[in-house]
Amino acid sequence: MSEQANKTTCCFGLVAHVDAGKTTLSERLLVESNAIRKAGRVDDGDTVTDAEELEKARGITIFAGEARFSYGGRAFTLMDTPGHVDFSAETERALSVLDYCVLVISGTDGVQAHTRTLWRVLSLYQMPLFIFVTKMDYARKTEEELLSELRAEFGDECVSFSKKNADRDEEIALCDEELLKQYLESGEVSKGAIKDLIRKRLLFPVFFGSGMTGEGVPAFLTALAEYAEGLPNREEGARAGENHVEGHVLPEKCAAESLDDGFSATVYKVTHDADHNEWVRLRVTTGTLRPKDTVYLKDEPMKVQEIRYYMGGKAMKADILETGDVGTVSGLSGVRPGDILAGRDGKAEDRTGDAEAAEDRTGAAKAAKAYAFTPMMRYAVLLPEGMDPVKAMPFFKELAEEDPTLSVAWNSVIKKIEVGLMGEVQCEVFTALVKERFGLSIGLSAGTVPYRETIRKPVEGIGHYEPLKHYAEVHLLIEPLPLGEGIELSSDCPVEILSKNWQNQILCNLSEKQHLGVLTGSPLTDVRITLKSGRDHIKHTEGGDFREAAWRAVRQGLMKAESILLEPYVRFRLELPLPLLSRAMNDIRIRSGMFIPPMPTGSHAVLSGRGPLITFNEYAKEVASYSSGEGRFILENDGYDICHNPEEVIEKIGYNPDSDLENPAASIFCSHGAGLYVPWQEVDGMAHLESIFSPDKELSKKRNLEEADAGSYASSGAAGTSAGRNSSGATGTSAGRNSSGTLKSDRELEDLMLREFGPIRRKQYSDPKEVTVNGKPYESANRKTVLIIDGYNVIFAWEDLRELATLDIAAARERLILLTANYAAYSGSETVLVFDGYRVPGNTGEEQERDGIRVIYTKERESGDLYIEKFVDHLENGTFARVVTSDGMIQLTALRKNAVRVSSREFRTVLERADEEIAALLLKKRPEFRARLEETPVFDALLRLKETK
Repeated sequence: MSEQANKTTCCFGLVAHVDAGKTTLSERLLVESNAIRKAGRVDDGDTVTDAEELEKARGITIFAGEARFSYGGRAFTLMDTPGHVDFSAETERALSVLDYCVLVISGTDGVQAHTRTLWRVLSLYQMPLFIFVTKMDYARKTEEELLSELRAEFGDECVSFSKKNADRDEEIALCDEELLKQYLESGEVSKGAIKDLIRKRLLFPVFFGSGMTGEGVPAFLTALAEYAEGLPNREEGARAGENHVEGHVLPEKCAAESLDDGFSATVYKVTHDADHNEWVRLRVTTGTLRPKDTVYLKDEPMKVQEIRYYMGGKAMKADILETGDVGTVSGLSGVRPGDILAGRDGKAEDRTGDAEAAEDRTGAAKAAKAYAFTPMMRYAVLLPEGMDPVKAMPFFKELAEEDPTLSVAWNSVIKKIEVGLMGEVQCEVFTALVKERFGLSIGLSAGTVPYRETIRKPVEGIGHYEPLKHYAEVHLLIEPLPLGEGIELSSDCPVEILSKNWQNQILCNLSEKQHLGVLTGSPLTDVRITLKSGRDHIKHTEGGDFREAAWRAVRQGLMKAESILLEPYVRFRLELPLPLLSRAMNDIRIRSGMFIPPMPTGSHAVLSGRGPLITFNEYAKEVASYSSGEGRFILENDGYDICHNPEEVIEKIGYNPDSDLENPAASIFCSHGAGLYVPWQEVDGMAHLESIFSPDKELSKKRNLEEADAGSYASSGAAGTSAGRNSSGATGTSAGRNSSGTLKSDRELEDLMLREFGPIRRKQYSDPKEVTVNGKPYESANRKTVLIIDGYNVIFAWEDLRELATLDIAAARERLILLTANYAAYSGSETVLVFDGYRVPGNTGEEQERDGIRVIYTKERESGDLYIEKFVDHLENGTFARVVTSDGMIQLTALRKNAVRVSSREFRTVLERADEEIAALLLKKRPEFRARLEETPVFDALLRLKETK
């Protein structure tokens, strides 16, 4: 061990089955190291590490507590972690910053059920390990018997350090072939060799003693000071392939990695104070940290405000945190457990490998990472009567920031907030914590299992999103994966068809959404989603278009697929007297479980197997009842498998995928200048690209490449039709609504709006009619009238302005302003003409008063659609509004906000009619104006009026 390693603080944690004596041992460690004068007792509620009121009231560890001490010239940070299985997630989060773990085993009970679970997780994390068998003053077994039990459970690497050095060294040497050769030559084992074996998990030192009396504790502390290193490289020390546990993907962690020579730290916990300010608990892995330092999270800078370290529940300010130190800092927002913080020198470092691997990691990595300990039950939050869930949600989100496994979410089916909890004890603690933190008295419903969904066979999903001035189409291949694989994303689309930037955008959009299945609305899992094809438009496509198309493609594929309902399964271990074995085997079969042949152990037998969580969740109480307390039934999460009663579950949940407005499967096409809602069943026939399963795939691919090179676009824009394939496979023109405001148009628009946005305030099925009073359009003298015009939509809808715009867009704008001002003066309406400045770099927006009308130029990244929507939304009650556009999405907004829709072509007719009326009025009152009129467009209008008459 280097001198620097000696100076680095060693961070170790105590883990154990509940009531094994872990907290009592932690108190004795602090007493023996002179960190505290007197050991507290759990029963008295005065222990250092169990400082929270909830912990004192229940006599168990709920939150990981920290304490600092020094021994043998070494600095240590001790973490006392929860032992109860309901709070195992808190223990697991602490593992990401620990150098070593001390597995505490009760000498009276030996290896217990949760001890085995902890061993699996520690193996999964490749955690170097010491073992301390406590309560030896009450033990019914000798040290030799307990050591034999440890070796039977965990292997011959468990070596007692209570033996004489000669005997101990021989057993240590047997743990490694190379070391055995050296031992046979020299007759001894060096301290360096012991440290190396412990770090590589080839040796697990075992100590015996008592946390209550202090027996064996000094020897353990001495060994810890001699053999434990600060920040060992755990990955280098782990044996390849050994102790691997399948079915879990570890959360990102960093116990020893560094970013260059600068600062880096690993976050393991987030807490909130009484004012709801975030405090981030972290461990510095390299460098130092001081108040007012700037740190980076994924290139985002944040400034540290205050630094503290804890001695149990007592917080003390610190001026600096050095390498290996554990501390708590304020000023960092948006940081979550598992995040890696870096200094300026290391903020750009790619921790995933070389550049090529970093580019391809999207397809190789799982879409979601899982903790080994995750809640197996979901509970609906029962809020106080009259409490708005919207107001309550931030409270639960704050708790979810501290404990991500809570998985707080809004269940749109039952209309309640749901949380994930491990069991009854955590339910009690959760409700008490909400009451203590927020003053909110809540209840919890009966627990339900969190179902998942997958598919049986590959399927193609197609999503098309084409309101006016938007365009995107996405084709996805959705394939089933083996159980437990999660969601994988990849791309197999030629860059000649769709650029790499758009492909990355689609994959990013797919990864940021939790996709729901169509059987019960449960999250989708165990599928590979591959981008196979797509199309954009050089002018109209924006990033959000591909988001809509990709999400709809996934949903459309699931609607066509054969879906499978999955439910959580558990592994169980049942220990009970032999006479009860027959009943237990029958109970397991009734509960749709399976088991291996029973193993007799004297007067008892052990049954091991697996089955659905929902059927075995309450079985432990039944075992305790019919075995008179002699039986022990232990459950452990075992991932997901096919649901044993899918028809019953689907019927009970009653999920209707067609009514899920947040997860639409339909697509939006463009027809006659307006958005056309196309149900998912008809999307395949109208898609602009060939199916990925088409027999003419190569020919289709070649044609698509040629179209891409030519810059073609399947939709004609303002007034074109969508060419596609109908359900019979024949090519044709999609039938849809026109933009003239007909009865059919209104009904289809309302249908689209109902599916996408919910109910509207009024129906609008009649054709628009022009009503005039004294030659002017009637708009009610008692109401304020406003005319809102989508400028560029009108320009590109009128042939003469469109031709002028190709030569000079500014001239086309001025021409429209002149025509609009003329009409505004005649009609008397307040007129707002909006021009989209969304893509003008640096544009700050502008508003002008031009000839009695307001001309608006929107700012950068603010579309005209959004401006019009906001403008209509903020109109005073009673205002009569007309919106001029052929953009389907703006028309939807107008319809929803109770405004009259006027298409761009209709508006041209209105202006021409107004010109005729103005010309007739002028000639009637002032015949001498004829000479002037002959030089203006109004004269043409007059001639048309006469010809008509």
